[in-house]
Amino acid sequence: MVNYQENVLARRGLDGRAHIPALPFWVAIIRVFQLLLAVVVLGCSAYAYHTFNGDEISGYTDIFRAYSFSFFAFSWTILFILYIFVTPLFLPKFYLYWAHIVLEALTLLWWMVTFALFADMIQSSWWKYYESLIDSASQLEDTAQDYGYSYGSNSAIDSFKAAIGTTKAALALSVINWVLFIVTLVALSIYVNKHRKEQGESGFAGISISRNKQPGDVEAAQQQEKIVHQQPVELTNVQQYPQQQYPQQPYPQQPYPQQPTPVH
Repeated sequence: MVNYQENVLARRGLDGRAHIPALPFWVAIIRVFQLLLAVVVLGCSAYAYHTFNGDEISGYTDIFRAYSFSFFAFSWTILFILYIFVTPLFLPKFYLYWAHIVLEALTLLWWMVTFALFADMIQSSWWKYYESLIDSASQLEDTAQDYGYSYGSNSAIDSFKAAIGTTKAALALSVINWVLFIVTLVALSIYVNKHRKEQGESGFAGISISRNKQPGDVEAAQQQEKIVHQQPVELTNVQQYPQQQYPQQPYPQQPYPQQPTPVH
């Protein structure tokens, strides 16, 4: 049975990885889905862009900027996931959790821009007009076939309809990927904060403390602290000084006058 709370770094040991926050296994599973969604969005964008590019409307290049930006979001996501998987597992000294948080936030931003551009393109007046033309042509073809006329296979209309469908699919998948990156960013922030508390770091300057320490110093310091607390404290080679004796001075007794006893 898979333990989804297991530290993903534990399977390669923790030597030299004391500065890396421990992330549960379910975060790695979400990373796989993020990568798959990025690949599918890239495929949908590539197909739609290739279909529309050969038409007379290809001059409206500003309308298709969503496809171009999806290529950028895909490339950025690939590089980001490579960094957060390769450096902790194989090159731990190059991993910085502050850089991880910043790159995660930027990746989230790029996917938000991607689905925003897709939504803007689909809601544009040009897109709606072109979509209505394709629907009209498809309805005209269906009407002709009902009256016994056949124009053969109209691959252009089918391709444009598929391109419109894949564009809408790219929009939906971009939103899902954006939500997944929100989840991983929140989880990363929680576990980094937990890691900093365990290591006794506070403030943004904690990054400089982590850089100055060699991998494994934190475990060695904690082990040494345990040994010190377990060993009894012995005072040896402590020179004792003799206490100086001072002569006690006698205090003179003060004579008090005696009162006569009354005779009754």
